[in-house]
Amino acid sequence: MAEATTPQLTVTEVPALTCVIRRQQARMDELTQVIPRLIAETHAWVSEHGGWNGPPLAVVREPGADGLAEIEVGWPADPSVEPPSPLEAVTYPPARAVVHEHVGPYERLHETYVALERAIAAAGRRPAGPARESYVTNPEEEPDRNKWVTEIVWPVE
Repeated sequence: MAEATTPQLTVTEVPALTCVIRRQQARMDELTQVIPRLIAETHAWVSEHGGWNGPPLAVVREPGADGLAEIEVGWPADPSVEPPSPLEAVTYPPARAVVHEHVGPYERLHETYVALERAIAAAGRRPAGPARESYVTNPEEEPDRNKWVTEIVWPVE
């Protein structure tokens, strides 16, 4: 599959993005259960308070020594919203980033990340923060997992 070999790098300036998110810690093998639950949880509040401005997203930070990764899951939203705890509004700053489309099941995203990491290094760049994944395809509308599209935005130096 091309995703796992050499993805084509597109480096672009991405604008700031404000989202309503929920933070949680999870093991990497739990992400395919935790992320959809948090998408639904944040969707309920965002849809009642101005709606969303794009597909849901997640930011997954590297796991710590305890094996837990800090994750942020939510929806792009109006920058003026003030959600109640445990939800919060965060603004991801503008950045120069690799933007890449992963096509296929979420369980294969790790292969795309490995390939992107190699391509970023080969291009003489370094990651400048965690990537964010936008889940472009709604699995309820597209049952074929091989057609699911996930946009990866990975800030680079």
